[in-house]
Amino acid sequence: MTIEAESDAIQSIASLYVEEGNYTLTSGGGAPETISSTNDQPMGQVGGPLNIEIIVTQLIEANDLDDDVKEQLLVAESIDEIRTILEENGESLTTMPGDRGERPEGMTPPGGMEGENGQMAPPDGMQGENGQMTPPNEMEDDTTDDETMDETSDDTPSTKGLKAENTLVIASGTFTINSLDDAIHSNNEIQIDGGTVVLSSGDDGIHADNVLTINAGELTVEKSYEGIEANIVTIHDGSLNITSTDDGMNAGTGASNGETGYLAIHGGDITIDASGDGIDSNTTVDMTGGTVIVNGPVDGGNGALDYDETFTISGGTLIAAGSSAMAQGPSDTSSQPSIVYQFDQSTTEAIALTDDSGQFILGFTPTKSYQTIVVSSPLLQTDTTFTWHTAVEVDGEAVNGLITEGVITTSTELDFTLTDTLTYLTPSGVSSTPLTESGFGGRPNRPAK
Repeated sequence: MTIEAESDAIQSIASLYVEEGNYTLTSGGGAPETISSTNDQPMGQVGGPLNIEIIVTQLIEANDLDDDVKEQLLVAESIDEIRTILEENGESLTTMPGDRGERPEGMTPPGGMEGENGQMAPPDGMQGENGQMTPPNEMEDDTTDDETMDETSDDTPSTKGLKAENTLVIASGTFTINSLDDAIHSNNEIQIDGGTVVLSSGDDGIHADNVLTINAGELTVEKSYEGIEANIVTIHDGSLNITSTDDGMNAGTGASNGETGYLAIHGGDITIDASGDGIDSNTTVDMTGGTVIVNGPVDGGNGALDYDETFTISGGTLIAAGSSAMAQGPSDTSSQPSIVYQFDQSTTEAIALTDDSGQFILGFTPTKSYQTIVVSSPLLQTDTTFTWHTAVEVDGEAVNGLITEGVITTSTELDFTLTDTLTYLTPSGVSSTPLTESGFGGRPNRPAK
């Protein structure tokens, strides 16, 4: 089945169950070529990606600009670039379209979710008292999804790939979805039990307002603003490969069901390449199994791991590499030990870890520069000596950057004893403090984006 739609490709005003079949879906013309990251957004603004083309169009229509300035603006790719062009040409605007408090005409948050004062409203008619979100089973009237869409934005149709008001289940099948808005979306719950799914999205790859459960399947998010997002995310098994310009996995959508964001990883093979936070939870992360590899942000405003309360790990393999300014490691209350290593400066070096007998534990080759890396493995034991290898060359096969069997041919070695469930390392050795000035030890509580 092939569908090209100006609005949603497939939608249900109740629930949607898909089993078997081959689906190629395009909605809203597909994902834009460039998706702006949070670093391109005006200060204080959160939510979906900005549409730079709309901002430029509004600037040109609303101001008397020279033709040369107009030509430069038409090829701008970020808010900062727009500001630079205007400043260099001596142009002064009272308000930049897209700044907090004023949004250019026709520019709305994803899915037309425009609320009061230009702020993002709960999606698809789920508006309760005081602007809070009301889950579908508590909606106050029988307004259909199409009617809600018309009420929230007459000019901006919903442009999602698969969309359901209540529960959306993928049991099996092959899906290739290219959408301007969320590729797979539910106002309540999504469950994936199998299938091969390839997604390109101008917003979220998969978004559930309440619960997202992944039990099996092969999922690839080739392009997205945020890879997967829900208030509660649970992964039991499956293969996930996620690329995002903001958070790779985000638990915490603000749903008014008593939860504020929870992520559980019990199995599966998960690989994330994120320009924002790799894994972001408003409250806790609980990892009991699986393999998680994060190639996280290179900028200092995000971290490979970001959680507000605890990250407990009791099983599985975790490697999370990213910048150091906002770096976090798993909680020291975890039953499985973890290591947080910080280089003196950003690097693209591979690393490896061996035990006191020289037995190879793991190696990792990053896809981009990083300064801090978190490693946790069931093979780590406290009161045991290990060797950390940097500038390493390993004779072994890497799968998504992870090497589980190999022979180290050359490296710089650092011997240390793992005395706690959370150990901080630098090139000089074990650090007795979390080195908070260098970014270890957490960050102020804040909502996930």
